Amino acid sequence: MTNHPALAVNAMAKDTPAESESVPAIDRSQLSIERLYDGKEFKVETTPTHWMHSTGATTDHPDALQWKKSLDDETIEVHQQLQPDGEETVVLQLKDPAALSIDKLSAIEELRFSNDQRFLLAKVNAQKVWRRKTLAEYRILNRDTNQWRSLGDGQPLMHATFSPAADRVVYIRDRGLYSENTATGEKTPIAVSDNPHLIHGTFDWVYEEELGLRKGFQFNSDGSKVAFWQLDDSEVPIQTLIDNTSERYPQLKQFAYPKVGQTNSAAKLGVYDFASGQTTWIQIQGDPRNHYLAAMQWVNFPAGTGDASQSRLLIQQLNRPQNENRFWVADVETGAATVLHTETSDGWVDHQATLPEIPSATGDSVDVVLASERTGWRHVYRLPIPSSLFTSPIQNTASSQAGPESSPITSDQITPITQGDWDVIDIVQANSTSGLVYFIASPDDAATRGLYVADASASQQPNALPTRVSPDLRGTFSYEISPSCEYAIQKWSDFNTPPVQQLVRLNPYEVIQTLEDNHDANEAIRDLAPIREEFVKLPISDDVTLDSWIMLPTTPEGSTPASCPLVIYAYGEPAGQTVTDDYSASGYLWHRLLVQNGIAVASIDNRGVAAPRGKAFRQAIYRKIGILQPVDQADGVNCLLQQFPQLDKDRVAAWGWSGGGSTSLHLLFRYPELFRAAISVAPVPDQLDYDTIYQERYQGLLNDETKVSVFGEGSPITHADNLEGTLLLVHGTGDDNVHYASVQRLINKLVALHKPFETMAYPNRSHSVSEGDGTAFHLRQKMLNFWKRNLIAAEPKPASTQPE
Repeated sequence: MTNHPALAVNAMAKDTPAESESVPAIDRSQLSIERLYDGKEFKVETTPTHWMHSTGATTDHPDALQWKKSLDDETIEVHQQLQPDGEETVVLQLKDPAALSIDKLSAIEELRFSNDQRFLLAKVNAQKVWRRKTLAEYRILNRDTNQWRSLGDGQPLMHATFSPAADRVVYIRDRGLYSENTATGEKTPIAVSDNPHLIHGTFDWVYEEELGLRKGFQFNSDGSKVAFWQLDDSEVPIQTLIDNTSERYPQLKQFAYPKVGQTNSAAKLGVYDFASGQTTWIQIQGDPRNHYLAAMQWVNFPAGTGDASQSRLLIQQLNRPQNENRFWVADVETGAATVLHTETSDGWVDHQATLPEIPSATGDSVDVVLASERTGWRHVYRLPIPSSLFTSPIQNTASSQAGPESSPITSDQITPITQGDWDVIDIVQANSTSGLVYFIASPDDAATRGLYVADASASQQPNALPTRVSPDLRGTFSYEISPSCEYAIQKWSDFNTPPVQQLVRLNPYEVIQTLEDNHDANEAIRDLAPIREEFVKLPISDDVTLDSWIMLPTTPEGSTPASCPLVIYAYGEPAGQTVTDDYSASGYLWHRLLVQNGIAVASIDNRGVAAPRGKAFRQAIYRKIGILQPVDQADGVNCLLQQFPQLDKDRVAAWGWSGGGSTSLHLLFRYPELFRAAISVAPVPDQLDYDTIYQERYQGLLNDETKVSVFGEGSPITHADNLEGTLLLVHGTGDDNVHYASVQRLINKLVALHKPFETMAYPNRSHSVSEGDGTAFHLRQKMLNFWKRNLIAAEPKPASTQPE
């Protein structure tokens, strides 16, 4: 793994400011907790760009790139660059915070224009709701009059969004969905209730966390209608968090949180017509508390015309075990819905946030791009929606008939666009005119990511060998593609190189401009004392090889010390992958700090992680979370010990966060002969304490048999009596995701078993354990001290393997 130069010679590199003479001299070859968590040397910058879908753009300039730029504390500008001429202009300048009724311009989180650019929304004083800053005040600027006013009477709102025609803004306030006229400020309730359990236009905790849903409404193409979710959390059990530090007396934070086997919110979809002021409810069959409405989108016939007169909703409905995804087409005038297609799996199926449109193969349908694992590999397919579902009345499909045999299309009409023994990782965008489908894949190396393109034209055979768009370079590429699919914002990094952000042309590929190269952070990394870094293959059996990376300390002469301890950075669950050739910022630097202190660090992707290695590899962990990954991780560690004899087999440890915290507990509890110590941050000690959508997706539904053999055997708390090594448990008491109460139950069990361990509870911190002054510094210092005591300065492991 080596640092790479800029990706193109025509990149516009930025000047590097000289270091201030007042900064005290430091040894730039050595990392420290202070440099990592109190300094700014390694700070990564990204220009927050977005592609503007402007109705005012000419056919010569369909792509307008916009970004907010803070010149100083007193001036904010919005810059715009039109393609293909590349002319950059300042379309807005703000200098007076009082005009927005805010104290300072830094309170502005986001600026977004309406499609016609006559109005501007400013999101200010934003606050976190769970993971994202989605609650905020909004100010709206009428550019014709140059007057600002507060949206929603200045109250905190969520997801304020312009209609396509810019005549109104729709937003959520206090669980109700409202519309406000952009010119007059007149407000219209769309979906509002006195029932505190009804949520309109946004989601409860578990829908947001596990299905990635936040903004729960969508306009149709002309803005005459808006479709929205309504959730009823009245029967969902309540989770209570206790805040002992914000006030003199404890404050309670309560919210609906369905744990394994418990009751979910009931979800349904409505369509509000602005002309009539009426809502039509979509008639999706199936128990709403035992199904999930995971996605919806508007589709029009004929495709690509923007004509909303024949519009339908395409809806995805997962059953509770999430091994079946039904695609419904709904008539927004009557609410009738029918099943178009059903995807099934013997493990789980993944829903797709949006199915991009491509040209129809027959001219008598609306065709969309579907991702499916039906062949054992994830590929993209053409899914047609017949014109009859737009031009004729839709008849409701009963739940008992909502199977493949009732679909209006046959299986041979769902045709492959790509094929082969490799995975499409993510669909980025499709060109609705040319039929080119852009996607992220990594056919030859599961650790890397690149952009590829396939032609979905009906005259083409399935693309067995995808065409690469990204430069032929290791590392990880990601893209935001323009509306015309001609341009993109490209980001690239590798294991030890901070991101390079560039504007590129896709066909033919060309770097147009470098927006951020993170020169200073890159130089700071280059100045560090060298270490050895490798990606490694670990053959744990005749037919299973695992991917791994390892970071090893080196002597001043460049060799590896004769003996060094090993720390495994673990995750191992289906929601992520740790062995990736990309820059993990402070995560990478933290591990490099450990290596600087003489500790080797490695990470292993066991079977079951979200790696592009086929469905069989990913779903091998079905009903085996907490069962399969400890076995693979331990086997992988034994391979590392064989391949790298300088690793001390008596000083092996593990650490991880969240699911990785759980895996670390499993390794320490179940392999005491191999693992000497572990740090577990925010783990799930008992799977029955975690949420329905995540845990049931991968472990199946709770019943008398699975309670013990699946959920019980897969929970670290079940194996706590095997603890022999040293353990540090870390958790935030305000963690809304993985609750501190579950860790407290593990603490009780370890106490009852007379097991010594260390623990650190951070008051009112969330799952990231990041809030509050000095938190990150304190946590990492505590972790470093733990490793120094238990690995670096540790005596040889006693024969009895009892804790010290």
